[in-house]
Amino acid sequence: MENIKGFNQFLNARDFDSPVDESLSEEVISWSDSILSESSFTDIIKNKLSKSFLGSFSKVGTIDKIRKANLDIEKELLTKKFETRDKIDALELKLDEVRKRNNKAAVLSVENEIDKTKEEYKAFVKNRKAIMDKGMSLLSKSISGNQRLKEYYKAGSAEDEIELSQFEYDLAKKKSSDAGEIENLRKSLEDAKKEADDIIKRFSASSPTTPTQTKSTKTFKDSELIDISKINSVINSKEGEDILELAKSTYKNVKGKKADLKKILSDLASEIENYKKKGLNPQKVIDAKEKEATKLANALDASENLVRVYKNLGGDPGSVEKKLSSQAELTKILAKINQAVMDGMDANSGTTSAILATFGGNPTLTSSDVKNTINKI
Repeated sequence: MENIKGFNQFLNARDFDSPVDESLSEEVISWSDSILSESSFTDIIKNKLSKSFLGSFSKVGTIDKIRKANLDIEKELLTKKFETRDKIDALELKLDEVRKRNNKAAVLSVENEIDKTKEEYKAFVKNRKAIMDKGMSLLSKSISGNQRLKEYYKAGSAEDEIELSQFEYDLAKKKSSDAGEIENLRKSLEDAKKEADDIIKRFSASSPTTPTQTKSTKTFKDSELIDISKINSVINSKEGEDILELAKSTYKNVKGKKADLKKILSDLASEIENYKKKGLNPQKVIDAKEKEATKLANALDASENLVRVYKNLGGDPGSVEKKLSSQAELTKILAKINQAVMDGMDANSGTTSAILATFGGNPTLTSSDVKNTINKI
């Protein structure tokens, strides 16, 4: 990829040649073997992986190998998502037909097949995520606090995000009839390209002669991204790299939360339709989904508020650290962070307000009402 090749010049020769230690090399090989031995992986992925993991294990090479393997798994997950959605749509059409014929045995059989398909998809995603998490753990060990290697990984990751967004956008154009979904994916692709450009520009502006500094590589759980005490701890550290990682993780979490919320509402719309076709009252399902959606909307609003605060801190570690060197500025930022999270929990805040307005004790909530809310998120 062009940007990665351009960024290679900022790595010292020793970064390329530096080998991973023997124990880590064995862990990486074991991880790749676990993928090759997994029967559910496609031959395409296995062939690419077996070729990728031949040869020596330098730190840079290991980073690239794990990145590309995880990218292929991400693509596989997206393909599986669209295939599963198509299968469920076909089964639901079949379910409508057997209901019209009042064939109770056939209805039960199709319903069971739908449930089985959903459970198989959940198990598939769980399996792939576990493998990817292990890969990321090994990748972090390869970086081992080396600032230049960390920057190299971030640049590569940004390129991967573009490739993945393009892949999903192309899939949606082939598979989806939802114009809103396709447009949202197009915007995500543009965001990914912009983020990649920003990262490359920031890294390219740094001097290649700057001594490498060793800092810890921070990772954040979803729950920590809106935990005021955790955020304050990171901000008070005044470590520019860690703070920028917090900001980036929060931005990515916003996109993930939006996707999760749309999924909850989409599932609810389908369930309302199914319940009404059966002549049943969907209120219990509606109540449960309302609680789930409201909690997620609170977290989404808080995260979006925090992203706006982080944008004012600066775009590189030096700028962030300089801004926070002032005690008055630090106090102001901490107050804004506290307010951002508290506002996110307010019933009148952005997405939360839209969710509460949709449900709002509405005894006649329809699938159309829910779909209209999805388009607003």
